[in-house]
Amino acid sequence: MTIALLTGASGFIAGHVLKILLKEGYTVKATVRSKSKADYLKDLYHGDAKLSFEIVEDIGAPGAFDEAVKGVDVIVHTASPSNPVKDLLDPAIKGTKSILQAAKNFAPQVKRIIITSSFAAILNWDKGEWPENTYSEVLKY
Repeated sequence: MTIALLTGASGFIAGHVLKILLKEGYTVKATVRSKSKADYLKDLYHGDAKLSFEIVEDIGAPGAFDEAVKGVDVIVHTASPSNPVKDLLDPAIKGTKSILQAAKNFAPQVKRIIITSSFAAILNWDKGEWPENTYSEVLKY
């Protein structure tokens, strides 16, 4: 039985990843920021026995993922907040460093870590509101 850690499980991308992991037979330990988000996902997945949760309120806090990585074989790191510097860059950078450090310290069995980004990575902040643009894999700057 392969156990996958999915960070930021209530996020858009993670929702798709979670569905795929469960369909492929993984046991999933999912991180969310609150019990209410965990409860929502439990209901959504009808209490699937292969799905459990860890509450990680602040992904940028030192050691945020230390407990979550214990016992996992695969890590899919999708957690990232959605505001600029304070709520996006700092926690995203610290959160990524935290998941890597936790894996190094507490999950030496992990062979692969997948790190995704957020929509903010492709935003053109200089354009501000840009309703005439459709964001896609083709960047228009």
